[in-house]
Amino acid sequence: MPFSSAVEACRLPDELLAEAYEGTSAERRSWIKTTLALVESVHQSLPASLSLRVENPAAGFGFARTRTAVPWAVLLIGEGYASGVRLAAAVMPARLAGVEPVIAVWTGTQAVPPALLAALELTGVEQVFAMPDPAPLLGELKGRGRLLRFGKAPLPDAACPVWADHPPLIEREALTETVLWAHPDALPAEGSAEVAYGGRLPSEEAGLALGPGLEGCWLHLNLPPDFFMNERLELAAAAQENGMPDPDCLPR
Repeated sequence: MPFSSAVEACRLPDELLAEAYEGTSAERRSWIKTTLALVESVHQSLPASLSLRVENPAAGFGFARTRTAVPWAVLLIGEGYASGVRLAAAVMPARLAGVEPVIAVWTGTQAVPPALLAALELTGVEQVFAMPDPAPLLGELKGRGRLLRFGKAPLPDAACPVWADHPPLIEREALTETVLWAHPDALPAEGSAEVAYGGRLPSEEAGLALGPGLEGCWLHLNLPPDFFMNERLELAAAAQENGMPDPDCLPR
């Protein structure tokens, strides 16, 4: 997907992602891969396009409902964000909805954390840019897509839905080396955690419990594949003639 020369100048070379992948240990790559499999096991893939047409002669109306995958999704990643696992867990629902392209924009001034580049490589995100202001890139995208915000990335005005990641609240006792790698920005909690790790008994506030063997994984409870679908409903009155609707009055 080509952009203007000004935007293309900010594109990161593929070699940088490949180097980050090779520089990530096999164990940590396996956590990202397991996260992708975990998300896929919880959420079913969706058809890229689905249409339903209903004609109701008795009521004198008809309607057509159409759901299609959004034309694009952009990951806006801010300075200081470094959770490759949560980034991968956010990309997978878009993949299950059939979204293409998925574009990543690093808005920080420092080098992109290798964990993020490794996650993008493993999730097949091939269009990666580094630009403090993502507005020029967003201005070249057509249609009603989706924005996903990570960390303190700037959020330009956009007429499309926005989803935002946030640091998870995790029990202090569960903050092992692996969990801290998965969530460098984790907020320690004393009993009122959002997620329980390692088979610990979750508190009432914990909406997610990841058992033993899943300490380096993640699932966004509020980001299903449905978020990446645009829906249109067309309604029409059916002209009555001899008790039959006029087909030309119904949506196609």
